[in-house]
Amino acid sequence: MRASYKCIKDLCAKEENLGALPGMVSVLHTFGSDMKYHLHTHCLITFGGVDKGGKWKWPKRAKKLAGYRAICRTFREVFLKMLRKEIKKGTLTTKLDIEELITSVENKRWNVRNGYPTINLKILENYLARYINRIAISKGRFEYLAKQEQVNIIYKEYRKQKKDEAAPLEIKTINPLVAIDQFLQHILPPYFQKSRYNGLHASATFKKYVNKIDQKLLKN
Repeated sequence: MRASYKCIKDLCAKEENLGALPGMVSVLHTFGSDMKYHLHTHCLITFGGVDKGGKWKWPKRAKKLAGYRAICRTFREVFLKMLRKEIKKGTLTTKLDIEELITSVENKRWNVRNGYPTINLKILENYLARYINRIAISKGRFEYLAKQEQVNIIYKEYRKQKKDEAAPLEIKTINPLVAIDQFLQHILPPYFQKSRYNGLHASATFKKYVNKIDQKLLKN
């Protein structure tokens, strides 16, 4: 989550992109529809930001803060730099050869999905709302078969989804202990903040600039 914000902050600091400080709200999401471990963040970012003088600046591009490839490359570089730092500090342990793993991915193109900006508040509210208090699986998609000693998980198969249609539902059958293990891996550590506010959305930063920002922008 720190890497996600630093990526956006660094790109927006460049004059050719924005030359200002944006705001970002992010939510951690660890699971796919079938409870697989799929670690990623969903973020809402202001389409513009405030420069050092408190003046609002719009991006140089009509529909994005920075180029797609630049965002993908910057996130990869920031993330791997942070990862190596944690490894050096000894806060991460792994049975794999982590340097070999990093080498295998650092030259690949990473995918950071980008959406177009919008002023539709309903879209903005609904985008993060579906993730903030969501658990790995709801009771309606989880069925225990006592006689068979199995668990059925109903999930959306996005790989078979057709354009403008809902993803088809499929059933995955697994051992109950495997199901418990898969669910537990999505329980976050105590006091971990899965929803975070950065840049202009951070309380202290907003207070610093609130009196300098055009009131028309604040009302919107």
